[in-house]
Amino acid sequence: PFHVSDMEASKKSGKLPLFPVLVSLMILITVLMAAGCTGKSPVPSGLPLDGTGWTLTGYVSNGTPGKLLNGTTVTMVFSDAGQITGSAGCNHYFARYEMKGTAVTIGQAGSTEMYCTAPGVMEQESTYLVLLGKAASVTAGDTSLTFTDANGSPILSFARIVPPAPEPLVGTIWTLDSFYTADAVSSVIA
Repeated sequence: PFHVSDMEASKKSGKLPLFPVLVSLMILITVLMAAGCTGKSPVPSGLPLDGTGWTLTGYVSNGTPGKLLNGTTVTMVFSDAGQITGSAGCNHYFARYEMKGTAVTIGQAGSTEMYCTAPGVMEQESTYLVLLGKAASVTAGDTSLTFTDANGSPILSFARIVPPAPEPLVGTIWTLDSFYTADAVSSVIA
């Protein structure tokens, strides 16, 4: 037990009693360890999404997992202006988004209006754009991003796009095909 006389002694000596300090440290360490064991960060602020790109790896529509069609790539890029853009598999799309903690609201998506003739592509694209509008929360990891619906069920899963390493300039063969002067660009004479 800690007594007032111990407190008066610690004031005089300038030292804290050892037992209360140890107990406080043990509690603090336990809380910090528990907070760090969650795996994915539920709060996307741990991973700044602005400027990041993602490729769709899977989706669930009406409780049924969908398989991405061969030859289609569905992407999402977050801009710092609260907008997402990407390819929906055939058309390019764009939409506004807003995040508050893990909650996300994605506005109505607009898109180009090309028609892709490969079987199922337009249906997959339509499903994806509908699921975007149903996203209610987001969980971000270093390499994965998952949107869930209002019931907390995962509906869209993405893998982070990692840009390729730049090619080295040393050893690269260059061919001059034109050159610039003050008032013109001229082709090289063969």
